[in-house]
Amino acid sequence: FCSKDISSQEIINWMVELGQTVDYKIIPDQSLSIIGSNSKNTSGDIYTVDITLKIAMPEQKRAKRFFDIGISFACIISLPFNIWFVKNKLKFLKNIVVILSGKKSWVGYYNSPEISGNQQILPKIKSGVLNPMSSIYKDIPNAQMAARINFIYAKDYRVSDDLEIFVSGISNLGS
Repeated sequence: FCSKDISSQEIINWMVELGQTVDYKIIPDQSLSIIGSNSKNTSGDIYTVDITLKIAMPEQKRAKRFFDIGISFACIISLPFNIWFVKNKLKFLKNIVVILSGKKSWVGYYNSPEISGNQQILPKIKSGVLNPMSSIYKDIPNAQMAARINFIYAKDYRVSDDLEIFVSGISNLGS
């Protein structure tokens, strides 16, 4: 049963009607796993959806690094023009150097103490000057939303996402 589509009372009614010859599993709304036990005396089984996080794939890691290098050189070449759009100019120049050295990336996960526990399933990437939240929200709505956006960023990663976040956050490249 999926608790999104069927009320708890309806689930119980079906369980009573079908009897004890059937094993029941219930998946919570917005969950990526099903937990259930066939007996109150045994621990339950867990069934999870197999999820591939694209950002962990070697070819995506290379593409992300090439993006960082390419954008850094583009920033250097266009410095006389783009320096006027960045708020903290000195920090922007420092960010270019740090990114070229491989210590940071232009785009990384949104990090905060509130969501640090939810980040454990995400592959490690370099911290970013910008993050997926910076192109969507000025103020972070809540830790759960931030963790979910980080997860979607990692799961569906494309270099074009980084480019979109970079372009929308140009004024914040010195943060």
